[in-house]
Amino acid sequence: MLLVSAREETVSALGGMQQRVKVLQERPESLDGFMAFITTFTDMNAKKRGALKEAAVVDEMYHLLATYEVSNPNPKPSPSPSPNPNPNPGETRSIR
Repeated sequence: MLLVSAREETVSALGGMQQRVKVLQERPESLDGFMAFITTFTDMNAKKRGALKEAAVVDEMYHLLATYEVSNPNPKPSPSPSPNPNPNPGETRSIR
């Protein structure tokens, strides 16, 4: 039961995070687009606490699973992560 709930919560939280990243990755091409981007960014920052709570719930569920030594009998392959836009983390990228 906890394993199923943890998986469902993970999928839900992952979907939300991927949606936020997708919105923030789009580069505005006009001043109006930039203002819409800033509004979206400000709204996301205001809702940041909720997103962090979702992640904390997932972490706690998996901590409980590890504590009670529950293993995943049917692991689904995890989606491959998106490529890192900056392969050199110590290096900053210029904005064009």
